[in-house]
Amino acid sequence: MKRESLRRKRRLQHSLVSLLTILLFNCGGDVITNDNDQEIYRAPLELYMQYPLDDLGYYHVEYSGYNYTQVFARSEGTQRIFWSSSDSFSVVYNGIEFHTAIASYSTYTNSQTGETRQNVYINSNSVGDTLAVVGAISSDNYRWVQFIVE
Repeated sequence: MKRESLRRKRRLQHSLVSLLTILLFNCGGDVITNDNDQEIYRAPLELYMQYPLDDLGYYHVEYSGYNYTQVFARSEGTQRIFWSSSDSFSVVYNGIEFHTAIASYSTYTNSQTGETRQNVYINSNSVGDTLAVVGAISSDNYRWVQFIVE
């Protein structure tokens, strides 16, 4: 019981850190105004996975023993996509336990296709879990995908 409470606390802390990272490091390149500063343009952003999607909007990822799956993003031109997740995994190194998000850092979309991808860590302990990954261009232009590991 105490371990589960600690796990939830760490997950909440990680979620807050992820959100702050997106807010602090966005490059702001997705907002363009006209000469009158009236029209605001936000670059389109679509996230998807190459797995079956159910009626509730969840992708179904079959765990095959390979510890990564991919989330794809599509936008226009060259856009920086910041990746985050409140879901994490743990690694013990020299007796110290480290928690790391299943998706992090950023990638750039291809200037020709507008597409990019992010590797997402999963393992056998993820089977049966519903996980989420967020892709963001800025703090007010983001999307997410949710997937169930089977």
